[in-house]
Amino acid sequence: MSKYFLGILTGVVVVFLLIGVAFVVAITSATGPQHIEENSILVVRLQGPVPEYVDVRLPLDVWNSSITPTLLEIHQAFRWAAKDERIRGIALYCGGLQTGWGKAQELRWSIQNFKESRKPIKAFLKNASMLDYYVATTADEIAIAPEAFLDVKGLRAEVSFYKDALNK
Repeated sequence: MSKYFLGILTGVVVVFLLIGVAFVVAITSATGPQHIEENSILVVRLQGPVPEYVDVRLPLDVWNSSITPTLLEIHQAFRWAAKDERIRGIALYCGGLQTGWGKAQELRWSIQNFKESRKPIKAFLKNASMLDYYVATTADEIAIAPEAFLDVKGLRAEVSFYKDALNK
């Protein structure tokens, strides 16, 4: 009976040690405040999904997970960069944006609010879609590599009229 309780106690101690080690690793791997040099450029990569909130679930693949900024964090970064004298401008890297038109419009509004600071905005497109191009058009200058792909088909709407068909 004592071996049974010793085994349970050992298991509990091992679990708490593993949780403690994971906690220490998580805290030490967090990045601290970054030092910003004079005449810096804020680089914003608009690729993939743009979440509206931070997912609070612990990802299963902790070591390979990348941190995706939320829409609010991107908006705050633009506002902060407009006020910071060390930031000289923004470089937007657009390509593969996976979001809806509403979020794209909010991104454009954030960029347009930044433009009021009279700092330059340069956009770089690589394999961009209509959504990427829509966001990038707020920049002062747009550049695209010669071998890149730009998929611009435009927007359209169709209206179907069924009155005569239903009357028949």
